[in-house]
Amino acid sequence: MATRLTRFVAIKLCSRNASSSKSASNKIKNKQQLEKFNVENESLYGPLLPKPKKTGESSKTITPDIVIPSEKFFPLAVDKANTEDLNCLAKEILFNCDKNAKVPSVTTILQRTMSDENAAVLENWRIEMIKKLGKEGFAEYTKETFATGHAFHKNIHDFLSGTPESQLNIEKNIEGHWKSISSFFPKISDVVTLETKLTHPYLNYVGIIDCIAKIQDKTVLIEWKTSQKPKPTLKHTYDNPIQLAAYIGAWNFNPDSLQVDNGIIVISYPDGKTCHVHDMNHKTCHQAWKSWLTRLSEYYQFENAKISAGFQNV
Repeated sequence: MATRLTRFVAIKLCSRNASSSKSASNKIKNKQQLEKFNVENESLYGPLLPKPKKTGESSKTITPDIVIPSEKFFPLAVDKANTEDLNCLAKEILFNCDKNAKVPSVTTILQRTMSDENAAVLENWRIEMIKKLGKEGFAEYTKETFATGHAFHKNIHDFLSGTPESQLNIEKNIEGHWKSISSFFPKISDVVTLETKLTHPYLNYVGIIDCIAKIQDKTVLIEWKTSQKPKPTLKHTYDNPIQLAAYIGAWNFNPDSLQVDNGIIVISYPDGKTCHVHDMNHKTCHQAWKSWLTRLSEYYQFENAKISAGFQNV
């Protein structure tokens, strides 16, 4: 069984070993090592969140402590002058993952740590769509939506890579989206990268960047989104800002990358209505990055809980 063991498990094992040592000198040594280990953890990740209180007899379990990676050591934008020292410190006690385990994507992490409110909205939408289309019809709709998004992204990639619009294979079901977004293209210049897969070198997640380019002389990360319903404000995009911040953080932490701390989410519509463009400035991106660090911690907490349950059942 492939396992993903993080430092939460390491702390528990270290504590257990310290308590089980028969030698007094070993106990003192282990205690010192544990104290040093926990001090380093707190300096890197910040304080532990308190355990939630029980609310009546229905609450049978208590959620394990969540350790939030500190923005001090995992900033959204990286100071290249301090990168070497930061890397040496981070390597010592960062998430220690099984090399054979699959690295989770940003999308997977956000889905598994979705708020109850957003999960309820998504589930209600799914139920309504199944009532309207039937199970098979909904499955086909989902498949077509994915295919449309993939083809749409390919058209944008090819166009921004220099392919003339007249030579693009814009399928009929994409024509509306293309019309919706076409007014935004003239604002783009100096494309840095397109459809680039990347991994955060320490926080252990992967994602694919849609585009990094200049908009009005400012380098930004751009996310292309399609929608059937209008999304006139950033709030209507749900977790998209957190997704974008996760990509920026991973991009900035890779060696020799051009630093980015601004983003744009572009929403296109199938009826050709002009796209909504949501700017994420420096402050908004940093707020979203803090949210991402919390969600990432929650995800690994859940993974550790599953691993612990598996060990107990052996």
